[in-house]
Amino acid sequence: MKILIAIPSAGSIRNEVVSTLLNIIASPEVTRHQANIFISEARPTDYNMNIICAKAIECSDWLLTMDSDNPPLKNPLELIAKLNLEENPERIGVVTLPTPIWHGELSRKTGFIWNVFDEGGRPLTKPEGVEYQDVDTTGAGCLLINTQMLREMKRPWFKYVQNYDEALPKMAQGHDFYFSKQVRASNWKNVVAWDYTCDHITILSYAVVIGTR
Repeated sequence: MKILIAIPSAGSIRNEVVSTLLNIIASPEVTRHQANIFISEARPTDYNMNIICAKAIECSDWLLTMDSDNPPLKNPLELIAKLNLEENPERIGVVTLPTPIWHGELSRKTGFIWNVFDEGGRPLTKPEGVEYQDVDTTGAGCLLINTQMLREMKRPWFKYVQNYDEALPKMAQGHDFYFSKQVRASNWKNVVAWDYTCDHITILSYAVVIGTR
């Protein structure tokens, strides 16, 4: 199976993301699969993500994207075997590695939230005893994306759409929200891997949240 590992960058990449990328490259999963790396430097973010997706459908079966400040704390490629993504009988189009975010008034009331939301844009938390959950909407900090799904979806895959409901998290106003809706409209699943969380270096460090830094 062919995998494209991509980092959308606006000009810089955090050292933590570089270190994570090097660890992934050295893992058995990369040896088992044919993996290539693509760093795309462009703005705005939705335009950059569309560049990456266009590249991915040319050369890969799955696309792994991680933002330049968003290193996963475990190797996302382990999920290929755990979720049987090579055969993919469940039609999983996206696997989301949840990222902690801080969103103004909402977080002042509830603390940090995950970039995982229900149909109304309300943040979700991990259900007791659940490792994987099919959800409506997620942020795009770190995703495993099925390129067959991308081929079936209408373009653009990512598009910034302003949502004027101030009660909704910011994440539900941008290209992440649009992409998630496109996934649903194409009858593919967006599955959150709750045990494969990410750090979020410039916004809210998960290590700080759980008290390890």
